[in-house]
Amino acid sequence: MAWAQSAERSLKVLALNRKGAPVTDLTKADFEIFDEARPQSITSFRANGGSATAPVILVVFDLLNVIPSQRAFASASIVRALKPLEESDPIYLYILTNQGSLYAIHALPVARPTLILRRNAEEKEERVTLKSAPWTRQIHMLMEQALEKVVQLRPTEYSDVGMEAGATFRALATLGAQLTGLNGDKSVIWITRGTPNIVSYPHGCRDFELAARREII
Repeated sequence: MAWAQSAERSLKVLALNRKGAPVTDLTKADFEIFDEARPQSITSFRANGGSATAPVILVVFDLLNVIPSQRAFASASIVRALKPLEESDPIYLYILTNQGSLYAIHALPVARPTLILRRNAEEKEERVTLKSAPWTRQIHMLMEQALEKVVQLRPTEYSDVGMEAGATFRALATLGAQLTGLNGDKSVIWITRGTPNIVSYPHGCRDFELAARREII
């Protein structure tokens, strides 16, 4: 006789409205969870509230580890999710190319550009933050242009799963270092098939010296 096994799993959900601001009044009744098309019961629910400042959201589209046949579906899903947003300042989008490098469609900020206005020498400086239309309005065109630029033949060494994993984690570490300089809550959405944490080489890693010499990022 086989016994069914169940385990309670914890899920964290970030809900934003069309302007990119957190939605703070959701209840347990507002959520449905499915596992392989089968509805699951929600045993507990806790709302943590929202910050007055929208969280920084970083989307990483991982072409290095994606299944090629799923690339079009994944890119279309990103476009469909981002295009309706009205206030897209805290949302940033990168592609991890199949060459192991990072390509910014909308890069993390170094500093917010400002315009200094002076009427005369006696008046105080008036600083105005420069704003433009949400970049997500152009996401379809931006995604197509980016994919045309970055999709290339994969380097021979990336047939080695260890080289592929190393390039992936170096790219994520680079983005993580940039995120630490930003204030407020942060979330990373990594769209990927995944990559192993540990790679076993039964006969040793023949590409070890190459991995040590090559700088991917």
